[in-house]
Amino acid sequence: MVIAAFLLYGGMMFLPYGSLYWGDAWLYLLAQFGIMGLIGSWLAKNNPGLLKERMKMGGKGVKGWDRIVTSLFLVLMVVFFSAIAQDVKANGPSAPICLKALGYAGLFFAMGMMFWAMRVNSFLARTVKIQKDRGQKVVTTGPYAYVRHPMYAGFFWYLPAISLMLGSYYGLLVAVPFNAVLVTRTYLEDKTLQKELDGYKAYAKKVRYQLFPGIW
Repeated sequence: MVIAAFLLYGGMMFLPYGSLYWGDAWLYLLAQFGIMGLIGSWLAKNNPGLLKERMKMGGKGVKGWDRIVTSLFLVLMVVFFSAIAQDVKANGPSAPICLKALGYAGLFFAMGMMFWAMRVNSFLARTVKIQKDRGQKVVTTGPYAYVRHPMYAGFFWYLPAISLMLGSYYGLLVAVPFNAVLVTRTYLEDKTLQKELDGYKAYAKKVRYQLFPGIW
């Protein structure tokens, strides 16, 4: 799975760039998949059930609207990396070193938030569905004590961070519609959980914010 993801991400960058000689792209891949490898190793040892669930791309009970959202994510990711690759190829990296460093900090923050959510929530599937077969219940500890969807709260900063890491501002523009889709998915998933998961409505009354404390 990790190898397939590596090839996918690499293809989305190097094909539109037209060359493998792109240092910033290799550094990004090293950071991205180094972190993913560490998280995967931790899950394999401490929560193999969640690792197995997160490797599934579909399955029974997946909401129809979520299949559409997932497709939009993939399309926007392709556009995102293509726009950056063509920008860097034509103009060179435009973001200064300090902003690239900020991008790396953003990536570690985003991935750290996702990992924190995975540490406490064994039901954090890739797709929106109620996992009755796994006895899904409401999680209220860790980051869930502050926001209802900490995984998405971290992922919100993912594309902006990558854009800075690769030295292009064009990715920031594509991150806007991507994050709009992310917020939409957050809203729809929250409605699904309130309707179908026992105890979630009461939890939502205690933890008011979905993504950003004090904002929304």
